[in-house]
Amino acid sequence: MWYNTYMVSRIELHPVSPQTRLVDAVVEALRAKAVVAYPTSSGYALGCSLNNQDGVERIRRIRRLEAKQDFTLMCASISDASSYAKIDNTTFTLLKRLDTEKYTFLLRATNELSKKIHSKRGTIGIRLASSSAIVSVLEGLGEPVLSTSLLLPSDDDAATGKRVHEGFSRDALDLVSFSSAYEVEEALGSVIDMVIDLGEDTPTDPTTVLDLSNGEPEIVRKGQGEFDEH
Repeated sequence: MWYNTYMVSRIELHPVSPQTRLVDAVVEALRAKAVVAYPTSSGYALGCSLNNQDGVERIRRIRRLEAKQDFTLMCASISDASSYAKIDNTTFTLLKRLDTEKYTFLLRATNELSKKIHSKRGTIGIRLASSSAIVSVLEGLGEPVLSTSLLLPSDDDAATGKRVHEGFSRDALDLVSFSSAYEVEEALGSVIDMVIDLGEDTPTDPTTVLDLSNGEPEIVRKGQGEFDEH
């Protein structure tokens, strides 16, 4: 197996003009079933390739997620997202109008995707990558990355990585997000395979979750994006 669960690899990508050989290294890692931490417009996320069931289970253990917890697809573009979620003309027009990096969209999953990810509700969260570097990785991979926000309990041991491998209390209420590759490496360096570093801290304000699966847009969670439902 490619990945090494004892030492994390840090990949420093230029945020606007990412180095091809380094993009290829990230793509190779994802194809080899690595679990990767990467920056988004709302803090770091954990991700793996769509067919990496072992990676999904590793992420669940790190985050202490229940089996019913759904993941999100990080996509390179609306066009790519339409291969996995049902996007009609009205939804397409709305997505083109919004500042999409500030949103997570809940959409009806295609039948094929629903079976692959075992979605009981038949929906999938969709995010559109905002960084040129992450878009390049997704385009090189040729598919979205199955992802979840990197949030951990805010106790001292978790923050320094001392007990990450032992798991966390599911009842913890205060969760910490990560804004820099250094923080991720310190906390999770022994249990993930790769950290993508774009050389700058990322905001940690959550996205607005907008449910578009039932025809009428509905705000599930207010965050960065300001959406008028009326």
